[in-house]
Amino acid sequence: GFFSLAERNLFLDLMKVDGIGPKQGLKILSSIPFMELELALDAEDISRLESAPGIGKKTAQKMILTLKGKLTRIDDSSVRNKNNTFSQFDDIINALCGMGFDRRSASETVEKLARELKYAPGVSANESDRIKEQELFRRSIVALSS
Repeated sequence: GFFSLAERNLFLDLMKVDGIGPKQGLKILSSIPFMELELALDAEDISRLESAPGIGKKTAQKMILTLKGKLTRIDDSSVRNKNNTFSQFDDIINALCGMGFDRRSASETVEKLARELKYAPGVSANESDRIKEQELFRRSIVALSS
């Protein structure tokens, strides 16, 4: 088992890297704490990634290329916007990241389009809010694809 859902998600993301299987993924997570591993991937810290047993320079580069900005982060503590506050658009941003878009770009695009649409999700999700959310999601996909 894993200590948290975030650690499990990172393990599953590691499986997406060519050349890393379940055994290698567990070795990596047992030698580098998962928060530190996320930071190393985002910072492109090859030397820190190479410190894991069985990881050489090429595998570290593959990990960065495959995972930088695309980690599945369901744990709310790791999904924060520029002001280090929780984004009110986490569901949309997570969906865009699941489609392969970079988390930082997705977050910036969603926040910008939400301001343009003057959309701020309310506490109660009524039909109007759902339609605005769908429109925001659709426009974000178009903006990120171009």
